[in-house]
Amino acid sequence: MNGKGERMARIGVLGLGLMGSAIAEAFLVAGHSVTVWNRTASKAERLVELGASAAGTPTEVLAESELTVIVLSDYRSVRDVLDEINRDSRRPEATTVLNLTTGDAAAAIELQSHLAPTGIKYLDGAILAYPKAIGADADVVITGPETVWDAHRPVLMSLGSGTAFVGEQIEHANVIDTSITGSFFCVAMGAFYEATAYAARSGMTADKLVPYALRWTDQLRTEIENGAREIVSGDYTTDQAAVVTYEKAIAMITESIQHSGQPAHLNAALLENLRAAMAAGHGRDSLAAIHATLTRDVGA
Repeated sequence: MNGKGERMARIGVLGLGLMGSAIAEAFLVAGHSVTVWNRTASKAERLVELGASAAGTPTEVLAESELTVIVLSDYRSVRDVLDEINRDSRRPEATTVLNLTTGDAAAAIELQSHLAPTGIKYLDGAILAYPKAIGADADVVITGPETVWDAHRPVLMSLGSGTAFVGEQIEHANVIDTSITGSFFCVAMGAFYEATAYAARSGMTADKLVPYALRWTDQLRTEIENGAREIVSGDYTTDQAAVVTYEKAIAMITESIQHSGQPAHLNAALLENLRAAMAAGHGRDSLAAIHATLTRDVGA
């Protein structure tokens, strides 16, 4: 039993970059037995000092572990390591792997198909957090067979309070990551830095923008919830700002930023989406009608 009264589990971690190391440490803190491996063996030294065991090969990790978490550079690397394990006669007959390597939907589907004949129980996942949040309030979304998730759920909750099973469709963890981390969060932060760069051209420092950015961030919570409801219902009517209103404002803002000597890449992209929505007949609808325009060919 660990210090929290739960059964101590035997966990493996393949890949000890910043995220993999944070994951291994979180399992150690939770009182589990952790075996680690990395191609550069020296990266395991700090974790060994904390109580982990270092393995010489990935196969040794799987042999020692009920569950092995993989965090490598890409899915190609994951497949190469798993193929190496499958060629090893010492590979355990039955094992479970959770792949938390960043990838896309197609990569998750392909890897699941590739592993199907091997007997490896496969979970896929995505981490919507920085390494510092692992073991605390990190959001980690996991997909795959629900029975496999259920078997390891108590241990996997060590990754963060936001750890959640989001369905058996293997690619959905990566869809969430691409949609929210990539298309939403990263682009939003990129937009903030385009804003700070524009302000700097007038001699305004970034800290002067923070109170107003945070105020709009609060409003963003409401607009996201409202927009999602409109998308689900298919009703984009609005008595607030319509697409045509946004188009006029963003056209002016884009021109102003470009006139300052800055490209305004993200504003220009939004302007293109707004004009496409207007061309599709959504000029008097809410901003969420952009979704309807972008999904016309998929019926979503």
